[in-house]
Amino acid sequence: MTEPTPLAPRPAELDDRILGVLDTGAEGSSRFLDLLVARLEQRHFLTAVLRVAKPNDWEACPASLLDQLAGQCDVVVIGVCQSSAAAAVTALDAASLER
Repeated sequence: MTEPTPLAPRPAELDDRILGVLDTGAEGSSRFLDLLVARLEQRHFLTAVLRVAKPNDWEACPASLLDQLAGQCDVVVIGVCQSSAAAAVTALDAASLER
């Protein structure tokens, strides 16, 4: 059995952080993320929000977008998925960000 990938460190606060947002392209994902970002901006003093969108929710995110998020953001949230297959791919995207 392989060891799980260790999680990246989580900041204790979101204030003065750059928030990355990865829209999965699933129906409703953009609206969900709009509401989530608005709520986070009300509660925290985010330095910036960098939002990128995958072409669709059934394929892995292009490495260039993941690299951009990982390189420029302190924290990244990922939108919703419409199927278990899409959720599995999105989980792989999240694991890639952890690295």
